Amino acid sequence: MVDPHNVLHETNLTDKSGRGLTLDTSPLIVTQPMPAVLEGTALSVAPVSTVIPGVYSWGDTFSVTEQIKNAGQGDSPPTRARIVLTPLGSSPGGFNDVTIGSIPVPAIPAFQSVNVVQQVALPAIEPATLQGATQFTISVVQDGDFLTQPVYPQVAAQGLGLDQGPIGINPGPLAGTPQGPTPDLAPSSVVVSQNSLSWGQQFEVGAVVQNLSNVPVGPFTVRFVATGATGDITHGIFLGDAQVSGLAPNATANVLTAVHLPAKLPFGVVIDNPAYSQIYAITDPEDVVNETLRANNMAGLGAGPAPGRGRRRSHDRSHLSAKRLHEPDPGASGRQESRQGRQGRPAEDRGRDPRFEHAEEAQGRLPRQRLRGRRQTDRRHPERRHQPPQGHRSQRVE
Repeated sequence: MVDPHNVLHETNLTDKSGRGLTLDTSPLIVTQPMPAVLEGTALSVAPVSTVIPGVYSWGDTFSVTEQIKNAGQGDSPPTRARIVLTPLGSSPGGFNDVTIGSIPVPAIPAFQSVNVVQQVALPAIEPATLQGATQFTISVVQDGDFLTQPVYPQVAAQGLGLDQGPIGINPGPLAGTPQGPTPDLAPSSVVVSQNSLSWGQQFEVGAVVQNLSNVPVGPFTVRFVATGATGDITHGIFLGDAQVSGLAPNATANVLTAVHLPAKLPFGVVIDNPAYSQIYAITDPEDVVNETLRANNMAGLGAGPAPGRGRRRSHDRSHLSAKRLHEPDPGASGRQESRQGRQGRPAEDRGRDPRFEHAEEAQGRLPRQRLRGRRQTDRRHPERRHQPPQGHRSQRVE
């Protein structure tokens, strides 16, 4: 619209707007970016260099071949897949997982697939986290850096032969070598720049990380994750990572980084509102550092979005807008007023409820105006005063 405030004096005001397409109107198409969904569809493991032919031992080398499909409607950027060992009987995604390698995955268009191959050199001595196990589940976990989905933890969930498989690893030639002391990383004093968070907000989070051992530690990662009020780390939202170059024995490092609370959640995720009230710092989440104790690798702090009501579920296959989480319940105020109204109503008003009239009449507690009407009837018809109500027989007592 030209000169919307009529600053200029014009002889004709009818042609200032609404002249049509290509003149003062142009069509605009708004499209919502669709997410990528990476899935493993075929997994195979083959030996490359082994001490014992046909048997995997610590210190051997083998290759991992994986076919990866983008089952989502959006294109996937270049990502990193993790090759993970989980001791048989343990749940994937926990502190018993050990990442033994990574696979660079190229960008994958929607509904397309790629094949990747990566050689893995096992360490000469079994990591202390695995506690001497010999039977494992090897899996290829997609999107190790959470570029396509913020759900934490990422696990291989397609099944055996697709992105998981059994593997046995025997002790290697150096199995009897003393391992010596191992590092012990532990976070504490998690801080957040905001007491109340909103979906889609960027904020700062930090923690104090200690090396509680007498040996130095090389580079490692500190990961920040948002969880529910119960602190269930198996159902969390990835916030961000911070890199630490290393720690001297018994040293301390202050870690501070900017993270982002996602504005949209993947399809099918169920959340409460307020949805997340715990933020955790996890040191060395992929077990790059060989630690004997990992139970102290996590510390949390209470925080959360602005309060709201109820539970919400994403029904849109693209994403769930977190803005909807703060919509008020339209029936909440009415229900509250209704409860307060019933509780605050005087007793005589509640007594007029038709459901209680017969009980009140039997106890002689009818409202005053009804008693006044009965007295007037008795004065006009004295013969009815002592007569029983119709439909009832008087009982003679001898």
